[in-house]
Amino acid sequence: MSLPSLKLLVQHLLTPQVYLTNPHKLIFENDEWETWLASESAVYTNWRFKKQSPEPKGEGKRKYEWKRIYECDHTGSPRDRQDENLSPSKRRKMKESIKVGCKAKIEVYKLFGSDVVNVDHYWEHTGHDPSTLRSMKESRNPDAVWHCEELAEITDEIDVLPCSIKISAQDIYNAITKLTEKGWSAAYEKTPGEETHNGFTIMLCSLWQRKLIAEYGDTVCLDSTHNTCKGPGGEEMFLSTILARDHVTGKGVPLAWMIANLESHHPLVQFLLWLSSNCAFHPHTILIDCSDTEALAIDLAFPNSAISILYCYWHLWEAWDTNIKSKIVTKKNRCPEDRAEILQDVHRDVGKLLWASVPAEFEKQWEYIQEEWADQKAWINWHSNLKRNYLGRIRRQCADFLIRLLSEEIEPDYMCAHVHIGIGFNSRHLCKAEQEAKKHAQALTPADAESHVRVVSDKLVMIDSFTKEEISYEVTLDDGSIIACSCPAFSKSGLGCKHMFLSQCITTFNILSEKSILPPPLPVLQPTTLTEQRDQKLVALDKAYAIGEMLHKDRFWEGIRLVEELDQVSRSCITQLLSAYEGLTHLQRDISLHRLEHAKQTR
Repeated sequence: MSLPSLKLLVQHLLTPQVYLTNPHKLIFENDEWETWLASESAVYTNWRFKKQSPEPKGEGKRKYEWKRIYECDHTGSPRDRQDENLSPSKRRKMKESIKVGCKAKIEVYKLFGSDVVNVDHYWEHTGHDPSTLRSMKESRNPDAVWHCEELAEITDEIDVLPCSIKISAQDIYNAITKLTEKGWSAAYEKTPGEETHNGFTIMLCSLWQRKLIAEYGDTVCLDSTHNTCKGPGGEEMFLSTILARDHVTGKGVPLAWMIANLESHHPLVQFLLWLSSNCAFHPHTILIDCSDTEALAIDLAFPNSAISILYCYWHLWEAWDTNIKSKIVTKKNRCPEDRAEILQDVHRDVGKLLWASVPAEFEKQWEYIQEEWADQKAWINWHSNLKRNYLGRIRRQCADFLIRLLSEEIEPDYMCAHVHIGIGFNSRHLCKAEQEAKKHAQALTPADAESHVRVVSDKLVMIDSFTKEEISYEVTLDDGSIIACSCPAFSKSGLGCKHMFLSQCITTFNILSEKSILPPPLPVLQPTTLTEQRDQKLVALDKAYAIGEMLHKDRFWEGIRLVEELDQVSRSCITQLLSAYEGLTHLQRDISLHRLEHAKQTR
């Protein structure tokens, strides 16, 4: 069937039926009503079985021998079954309910002593239009799907089916091979040291990510996500990601991925060694959470390098908070206010460890804590973004699904965001420190802001200190862009400071934006010989001929000329069809194989 005829058929089927009365009454013989109901449900309305009238208790008079009621799946009102006292951050995000109080229903009954079945069809829908695509998308599966015997048999046995039937090692190998052909660095290998447990490791790094490693690979984060998919034996799979802070977007960006079926240091060691040899990965600083496994893997993978291992503040506070609440004894202080004050004191003392600027200060504070109490989020954003926007509640897929998700959705999305911000289509994301600095700069009145700024030359701008009158800082310029500041905040972190943002507000200079890192173009293989070119042309001609034969079938032209079909087609559609055929005629004339090169060109 051609595309236009299929479109007309769909439009005809989806046109809602309108009757003179509501309800519309019908009469059927025996079980013919079931066929009518099935056809009615197959068009655009999903009728759900509501109830069947109960059998009478006595032998008295009764009106119906039996009666069934079917309602539109949009009947009723939405209900919120979640706990009202639950914190909004912990409440599960639910889709908007399709219940809009629709009054449409179908009553099927057989009168006592009658040989026919009566149907009262309340066909008017309220609150929604069942013929729209949105309503069809929101509708649930009909009862026929859930009552299907074949589905019931599969549902009973789904848990006993081995995962090896769904996905095999060859499928994973094929997925890796396809990525390798596209220029990815990809490997699917057995895990050394885990042969007895059938351990395997999948390692992925794209062309664009290899260029990011060269730029941002000095300081990275190693993050793990549990229970992302299922392995060939039904075991849980673990996704480990190498992350870095993208200087263009200001957010975390994945540099490489590892998928393993075992949670030990062996796959991580294999992954880090593979990155070092294949992707020129030689980090100086690696940030991890409170994981001894990750720290051991880093030490084993880089034994001859002085890798600085940092622990994430957020994970440290989570671990400390759990231990403080469970191990600080406050039985003698039964008053809740006193207990809260003690816990607050412990938090304050432990927090000083994190803010120690020199080792001696840390050791001094640690000794104090032992005597007194003896008896950033860029990485977290990646973790939550992966679970919320990509994985969601989908955790039972196999490894090939996760490979496709990483290579065809996640990596292109991050690359597009990187390029869009780099060329100025979108604004750069500011971290919390940069947001506070920008807020301080914008809080000054125009007169105070101008008094703080002095443009010395096209290479230097002097900014007076916000807190000390006798101190000024040098904001360095290069080619009309702000690149650095001499203040302690910028010297320590390298992030935009309030002096740079103030310079940007008052002067015509802008803070330097990092240039986008683009992946190298893939080589396009062109046919080299005349025979290969002819073969490709013949394949294309065969496809065009097949489409032309399908468009010229007599059934389409005879059907469209019928009065009832012709009335359903607009003049604009026919005009577009005519224009398309005229375009094909001109194109056929231009590429005709029998036309001589010196033939006269006509319009």
